[in-house]
Amino acid sequence: MGMQLVVRRVFACLVCLVLCCVPRLPDAIAGGRVYIVRDEQSEAILDLMVSRSCQSESDAACKAKVYIVNDDNINAFIVDRGRVFINAGTIKAAANPEAIFFVLAHEIGHISGRHYVTRSMYNDKVSKLQMLSTIMGVMASSILTDNQDVMIAASDLISTTGSLNVVKYTKEQEKHADYYAACALKRNDISLKYAIDFFIYCSKNYVKDLNTKEYWQTHPDAVYRASYIQGLFKDGRSLNDMLQYKFAIAKAKITAYTSSPNYTLKLYNGNDRPSLYATAIAKTKQHRYEEALSIVRSMLDKAQTFEQPYLHEMLGQILYISGDVASGIKEMRIALNCNPTSHGIMLETAIMLLDNANHKKYDKEALDLIQNIIEMKRADDPMLWHYFSIALARNNDYYFHNIALARKNAMLGEAKFARYALEKALAYGTGKSKSTALANDIKEEVLFMLEQLEK
Repeated sequence: MGMQLVVRRVFACLVCLVLCCVPRLPDAIAGGRVYIVRDEQSEAILDLMVSRSCQSESDAACKAKVYIVNDDNINAFIVDRGRVFINAGTIKAAANPEAIFFVLAHEIGHISGRHYVTRSMYNDKVSKLQMLSTIMGVMASSILTDNQDVMIAASDLISTTGSLNVVKYTKEQEKHADYYAACALKRNDISLKYAIDFFIYCSKNYVKDLNTKEYWQTHPDAVYRASYIQGLFKDGRSLNDMLQYKFAIAKAKITAYTSSPNYTLKLYNGNDRPSLYATAIAKTKQHRYEEALSIVRSMLDKAQTFEQPYLHEMLGQILYISGDVASGIKEMRIALNCNPTSHGIMLETAIMLLDNANHKKYDKEALDLIQNIIEMKRADDPMLWHYFSIALARNNDYYFHNIALARKNAMLGEAKFARYALEKALAYGTGKSKSTALANDIKEEVLFMLEQLEK
């Protein structure tokens, strides 16, 4: 496998610099394709906001996972009770984390109110599971499409007007979600001023330019919403300094991932921590690897504990794509030692190991890493199942290999290919499989998913 293909797989799929070698698209949704930015450090602060938004720890919405859509429009939406999507443009436009806290809490309000059950879908021929499979397919990697972009076709559900057209709610449901979000900020002693300022900003800079009636059919007027929220609670303060700091880093990284290097370097031109993150990413996108490595290494000298695994991860990524494979893998192992439960770093390390086909000693290590993610109940990514199937084949477990392929295809809504993979698994038989029990459990999950898809 040539280094160019290796770089394309690892960098486009996991490092999330999905635009470094392709033209910049104005929206995440263009030509029926959806782009997702994956960065575990940035996702972590958003996931924390979601968990703090819930009324109680027993609320199922507390476990909702946040995904960042590479779209400069300001929006957020849900597809079911377990996933919240927020546009990169929303994060980039927010002057402070409190505004994003409110946006995410608003979406959790939709989940809590079970609005996703009663909503009206534009394509009523698509079942809930088919919709979920389609949306989750955005996390299928470039390897699945032989393209450098993280994307799938989703034209049946998402039109070129943007994510607004995935689902629509009534104005009463939107008001309920606003109230839920306001209460969430109140519980966390956070001022509503920031949410109000953000609503006004959106009204002046975004909503007025929408050429669609659907938004106004489903959302109250921004000024009305601001007035309504302001009347709910008066007191509150800012988030603590650590959350402010973590959000600033997340915003800087997301900006760097989704903007041109020149724009990023102009915007983040200081020596503060967020600027250093953004600059390192921008210089990597410009293939100025030594400069990027120097910045990240200098950051490690003064890194706080929560930063260390992600800085070692950045080092590993930059070293790997620059051609220093051994050093890249070494840094990824250090990152895992710093955070042994990071499923993102686990999967990325496994992909690096598997992409070095000449080193058979890596195959078992990669298999163990991916299986650890599955056992941690974090197997919601089609890309994971794709690479798991490769690792299983490299370790001569063709029974489980085909079941993993079936799971990937079922998640992507490809019932025909999933059925074919199951048939191949049965033809091979359990044979030399060392994980027959786990394989059979997953086979049952696939059969259930296929039953829902084929209804």
